[in-house]
Amino acid sequence: GIGLTSIRPTSFHSNFLAYDLPAVKADSAFASPLGSAAAVNWVACRDIASVAVRALLDSAHDGRVLDVTGPPSSTLSAAQMQALLEAKCARPVRYTEVPPPPVAELQGLWAFLRAGGFDMSTSTVLDVTGTAPQDFSEFLDTLDLSQP
Repeated sequence: GIGLTSIRPTSFHSNFLAYDLPAVKADSAFASPLGSAAAVNWVACRDIASVAVRALLDSAHDGRVLDVTGPPSSTLSAAQMQALLEAKCARPVRYTEVPPPPVAELQGLWAFLRAGGFDMSTSTVLDVTGTAPQDFSEFLDTLDLSQP
């Protein structure tokens, strides 16, 4: 008798804060196992939360799978991320491809991402909340990207 809604977000903006921002600020660099061909969509945690709240409050979402993403402009390859960061930082930023961590679950995640698993954008945030999702570029505008 309990409804179930599956909320499936893409890559969180907060992942950038934890894994990339320190190196961007300190070394004008970022690294990931994504590779040069794949792209991922970046989604704001607040947008995920807004969809989750609506799903909890409205039983019309029961039984649905809600793929929560940022807008199409937030789907970025490493080269696009590098260009965006260079524009926002007003300095060169390097990208280095690194191997996935030697943990089976993480290797599986990176294989999924490299195969295009998060190379997508949906209208879910707008459809469910009535508000457009935050663009990754706009998110970067809220950060201090200057070097220490």
